[in-house]
Amino acid sequence: MIKCKYIEAEKLFRTKLPWWKLLLGYCPCCGRYFRWRVTTERRHTEYHELKANYLTACKECHEEDDAYFDELWKEYNAGRL
Repeated sequence: MIKCKYIEAEKLFRTKLPWWKLLLGYCPCCGRYFRWRVTTERRHTEYHELKANYLTACKECHEEDDAYFDELWKEYNAGRL
């Protein structure tokens, strides 16, 4: 069951960038070209809307996003104790 959900999410979140932007390694997050590792990965979130839990970006943007959400979760968990 979980595997089917993952496949559906993969189909749903395929990037809709023009072919020439994909060919030139365009990152929709930072807007720069020649980023050869542009991927769609799961974020450190659990939003109700499934699409908000994924980010299509280059490696540098993913690292910034992960650091941002790690800091938010750290602050949230510190406030709960």
